[in-house]
Amino acid sequence: MNHSRTYQATGINLKGVPLGESDLLLTILTLEFGLIRVVAPGARKPKSKIGGRSNLFVVNELLVGRGRSLDRIAQAQSITAYAGLTRDLGKLMTAQYWAELALAQALDGHPQPDLFTTLNEDLHGLEALPLPSDRVAALGQLLPILCAGIGRLLAVAGVAPQLGQCNLTERPIAPDWTDPHWRVGFSAAAGGAIDLAALDNPEAMAWLAARQPTRVLPSSGVSVKFSPLRLTATEWQSLNDLFAASPPGDQPRLPDPLRHWQRLERLLRHYAQYHFGQGIRSAKSLETYLNTALAPPALV
Repeated sequence: MNHSRTYQATGINLKGVPLGESDLLLTILTLEFGLIRVVAPGARKPKSKIGGRSNLFVVNELLVGRGRSLDRIAQAQSITAYAGLTRDLGKLMTAQYWAELALAQALDGHPQPDLFTTLNEDLHGLEALPLPSDRVAALGQLLPILCAGIGRLLAVAGVAPQLGQCNLTERPIAPDWTDPHWRVGFSAAAGGAIDLAALDNPEAMAWLAARQPTRVLPSSGVSVKFSPLRLTATEWQSLNDLFAASPPGDQPRLPDPLRHWQRLERLLRHYAQYHFGQGIRSAKSLETYLNTALAPPALV
């Protein structure tokens, strides 16, 4: 940032906390300066001009005045409101999930244009996504979109899992589609796929165990052990497609798409938590929402 008394920025509101009697402290991902925390004066007043522009996921052109401790928004002009995200609970939770991942990797005062552009494009696509009224059917469309967004944010952070080869032996991973029992390991600590045969190597297992201790995630206080998981060929292919530059090839039809993507979301969540070192609070709300949708109807 320069040293003038004001500066301009284009930013997405990712978090808002009440401050004083009527102000909001906004955490904003900006194109020019990375993460900034600024006061939106009077934003909580009923007739505030800046109130609507302080809502989550609104993209504003900002004029910000420097302060001794906190900078303050002098002017805000909305570019995009993404109001549709707040009118659908599933979309809102998806956007909040992505926001947490963006906040986990955003740097204060340091521009990260790829992060800003990726999140903004994904929010735009999410808002425009038509969803059926049936909640289970809607979740069947939302979960792959959520996972794809997680994948893009991991790629922007430079920690996308490596899936094409074993991360212990560097041998290529080649699913056997004729064998329904074929499995491949997946480890956040190793950085992606693991040939299960490598787990028979005591040295490889000792290296892996040293890198994946039980860890308490500071934002949630949850203790998580990052142990290797086993993926089917279809799960491996779906993950590989999320991170591949080329279009996905043919693969078998999914017998239960919702459960399939629910499992992959959990896998990507644990992977992201391992690499960012913090929990994802929105994931708990998402799980509750999913479990409610999938629960059998109550008997009358």
